[in-house]
Amino acid sequence: MSLQTPEREILNFQPHLFKTIAFVSAALFFTRIIFDWKFLIEGHFSKIEFVPLVTALLVFIITSSTRIILSTHSIKQKIGPFFRYETQRSQVEAIKITPTAQYMHKKAHPILFKKLFSKKDQEFTAEYWNRYGVLHFIHSEKIYTLFKMSLTDILLSQLSEEQSTQLIRHLVQDWQLAKPLVEDEFPAQPLVIAQNDIGKYALVLLVVSLLIGLIAFCTPMLILQSLHFGVESYFWMIPCFMFAIGLSFFLIRQEAKSYPFATSILVGLVLGSSLYFLALQINRFYSESVSQKTWTVELKLIEQKEHYQTWQLPKELIDKTGLTEIYIAKKWQNTHTHVELYQSYPITIHQGLFQDYWLTPHDFQPKPVTLETQP
Repeated sequence: MSLQTPEREILNFQPHLFKTIAFVSAALFFTRIIFDWKFLIEGHFSKIEFVPLVTALLVFIITSSTRIILSTHSIKQKIGPFFRYETQRSQVEAIKITPTAQYMHKKAHPILFKKLFSKKDQEFTAEYWNRYGVLHFIHSEKIYTLFKMSLTDILLSQLSEEQSTQLIRHLVQDWQLAKPLVEDEFPAQPLVIAQNDIGKYALVLLVVSLLIGLIAFCTPMLILQSLHFGVESYFWMIPCFMFAIGLSFFLIRQEAKSYPFATSILVGLVLGSSLYFLALQINRFYSESVSQKTWTVELKLIEQKEHYQTWQLPKELIDKTGLTEIYIAKKWQNTHTHVELYQSYPITIHQGLFQDYWLTPHDFQPKPVTLETQP
């Protein structure tokens, strides 16, 4: 019985591309904080745009924790704090470098290589693909768990020239593998060939996201009867994103395609946004059916245009919604053609769940109560 040698870490580095993205996202996050600092100090959280803030923070967390770790027993690529690709040395038979899937597609259709403006053609030599190709690990290992999958390839373009040189040198030196040669075709392994696209589930989820977004977009015009002007909380985008990313990953990983976790994040962000938008419309429809609170406030007409009117909100609504004015469309103006500019009128306002405020055409029949001097 032979004793297994202890595992020793050889390389541990952050890919150059992810390092750049992490720096940019951190800069965007702190820039957003600086712009919203006044609102943070004053506690006016409704005026803060949380979507770009949270997005920049999530991108920074994922990219800053992405690393490639090579040891004497395995190679791992960690994507974010939880998910990783991993392959054991004992399972790897060989390593090869091939052109990218995009290049192979263009090679099959030469017209795609024709450039409109560039006069100098790119030379796709062996040196070029050693820097920007795909490093394949030929093996039969199959790992499909929630946070772990088999590592089948690494895009060399995400590494710096020094990082890719070191990685290949140590694979040859410490793993006793033959130096990879550039092949003008993908390795003849069914598993590897199947992983050169994102799969059908990602496309299906994107189409579903677009349909959900279209339904949510048409809902105010076809179903809702009132003018909703509240600013619902952006907090509910977080569970929508988490659910969408989890569902996307559960479906996409079953196809064993390349980068299912990264694909799931991108698809999940689109699907999560559509779900949040639809949830807003459902909440507004429910609010119209079951009003939570109704009261009367004074709105001031401050602008009269051909297609709309601008009404100034009182301070109590400004503090609640973060809005200073609302716009009334022309289709409602037949009920208040007698109103005068710079005059205040009592209007019935309704409140629903999650800071949803609205008013109906029936309630919007202003009667003058105060007359103010035109400024």
